[in-house]
Amino acid sequence: MDLFSEKFANAGVSIESLIEFCRLAQLPKNENIQAQQKQILNKQLEELNENLKTIHDARDLLQYKLIIMIIILLKSMLVIIMMTMLNVFGRKVNLWLAIEFAPWFIVDIQDKGGSFYESY
Repeated sequence: MDLFSEKFANAGVSIESLIEFCRLAQLPKNENIQAQQKQILNKQLEELNENLKTIHDARDLLQYKLIIMIIILLKSMLVIIMMTMLNVFGRKVNLWLAIEFAPWFIVDIQDKGGSFYESY
């Protein structure tokens, strides 16, 4: 297999299209044959562009999911730090988290019989 065929096969171009392209290349050159070769290449280019779009969409989704996971982990770490700090000061702390997609959490601090809420 020559370099041209190998590179295109590795990129996902169909073997049938490569065979047809090479078969046409062995025929005497004329405008009709060159037009057929151009048509084969254009069709394969369209298919590769569709595959690239699918890959890019999947990549974008994975990046989004990764960012969400990082945010969740950072929020969890912040909650642990807040609870530790409040417990150090001798306050009883109840914590509700809206951690999945909400950018805040609520802390109910019970101090001396009363309650107040802080939103972060």
